[in-house]
Amino acid sequence: MSDLSPKTTFEEIFENAIEIEKSAGRLYVKFAKMFSSFPKVAEFWEGMNKDELDHAKWLSEIKESLSEEVLSSSPDYDIILKVHNINKSLEEYSAKKIENLDDAYELANEIESSEVNNLFSLLAHKFIPSEEKRRILLSEITEHQMKIMDFPKNFGDRILRREIKAEEN
Repeated sequence: MSDLSPKTTFEEIFENAIEIEKSAGRLYVKFAKMFSSFPKVAEFWEGMNKDELDHAKWLSEIKESLSEEVLSSSPDYDIILKVHNINKSLEEYSAKKIENLDDAYELANEIESSEVNNLFSLLAHKFIPSEEKRRILLSEITEHQMKIMDFPKNFGDRILRREIKAEEN
């Protein structure tokens, strides 16, 4: 991910946002491999990865729809700071040791509760002119977040999740 500065452009913001989504997806692929002995769990993480790749694709499409003038313009500094903070958080997340399913769940919950989805929503609100398309994309983000919220219902409480040990990669 590129360095951000006060001279950052919207093009760089989009490139970073796309890479952020892909990075989250890579963590979910890692989780799928760690819990491959539990097919339903691995399938869940693979689905989360697919969602992240969809988010990256949507951001790419939004970026491609923008004029060179818009892409070369500078965002408000709070957007630059948000992207910088997300990048730092993702570095920390990827370094965390995952010993069991609860560790993976807690990390995914942290990611999905972080600024990652807020950044996507902010860019969607700012650059998607169609209210209907914006509503559809934002509802898909909400569905994605609900998957994590429903995780305990589908895969057990904290005690059970801690019993499901991660396999080494």
